[in-house]
Amino acid sequence: MMAALEESAVIRQGTASGIRVLCLLPSIPLGGMERASVRVVSELMRQGAEAHFVVEDRWGGEVRAHIESAGAEWTGVPFVTGLGMPKTLLGLRVAFRSLLLSARDFRRVFEQYRPQQILATNLDSAYFARHLARRPDPHSVFRLPNPPGLSRYPVKRRIDRAIWRSVYRSFDVLVCNSHYTARRLAEFVGDDARIRVVSNFLNALPAECPGDAPALDPARFTIVYLGQISEAKGVDILVEAVRRLLPDHPQLDLVLAGRGVWRSNFAERTAAGVARDGLEGRIRFLGHVADVQGLLRQADLHVCPSISKAESFPNVVLDAKQAGLASVVFPTAGLPEAVTDGVDGLIAERLDATALAAAIARLITNDTLRQTLADGARRSLARYDADRIVGEWIAILKEPM
Repeated sequence: MMAALEESAVIRQGTASGIRVLCLLPSIPLGGMERASVRVVSELMRQGAEAHFVVEDRWGGEVRAHIESAGAEWTGVPFVTGLGMPKTLLGLRVAFRSLLLSARDFRRVFEQYRPQQILATNLDSAYFARHLARRPDPHSVFRLPNPPGLSRYPVKRRIDRAIWRSVYRSFDVLVCNSHYTARRLAEFVGDDARIRVVSNFLNALPAECPGDAPALDPARFTIVYLGQISEAKGVDILVEAVRRLLPDHPQLDLVLAGRGVWRSNFAERTAAGVARDGLEGRIRFLGHVADVQGLLRQADLHVCPSISKAESFPNVVLDAKQAGLASVVFPTAGLPEAVTDGVDGLIAERLDATALAAAIARLITNDTLRQTLADGARRSLARYDADRIVGEWIAILKEPM
């Protein structure tokens, strides 16, 4: 399928009029990065911008549907690989195909749509579009979903640095959603002149409630985890912390909403361990839940225990703030930018189950502190004013080259 690329008959008037952006979003899952990128473009469209997306043609069905729900059009291209080292013969063939043809596919859509701005949304798309970004006519912007990763393997580390520096030299502006990511990027490429920091938008609340959030028992103290069920997100540490708390807090439950990692059995192994210990009634794995707010508004506490240095800025903490919940987080990557310790949540002292359990226990046993932090979470929403954030994006996209 290819959506129409004809010129719009009517150009909407607004502060973003004059912006005609081609957004490269050829990723397969509909995760936080994809939702955040679509939100940026949809807010620009509400202010009068025109936009068109390039998406993965075969496997990106969820992403395409989300784009359509935002009122935007898309063109599909076959793009299913990353810049990592292929591990199978099929992976090698797919990677070779991307190296040879993805740049051509991006150029074809570019020539049809004739954008005034290019917005790349991940490193893969930025790398394969760097020849377009170097042109003098479109203003090119790369919105980083995560900070640059630093491999422990010397050869891979040199390759990563070369890719990032090539992208940095090619794009006019690189936008980070946290100061942590901006610092990591500047250290990686050795410069910060093209780097800007723009906060994420609050997640848009759906017009209609999806209604798939399970009912939680209001008589119990329920902790909610939102996100990928993975080791990098600290799920095993959270489960262990709750295990330690259960004997002293019989009213405590943990529910985890999210999918496992593709081609990983971590989620299955973790759930099996919980079941083996007879705790599946206290620690529940819900799978994907679309009605995030419906789940959070029944809960008592949100925990985001990510241990990954690639955690740029956690949108799930913004979800919790919208629901009026305090968050407990680790002092990892961009998490301390989302939570101010003792104001709108707690930051555990260390990246381990003991420290996490101690922080959670403080809020189980102190209703006054928990309510104070929940009130602080609501007040902190003012930092994410949509008009201010979209104004920053408009300024970046209209920034003189």
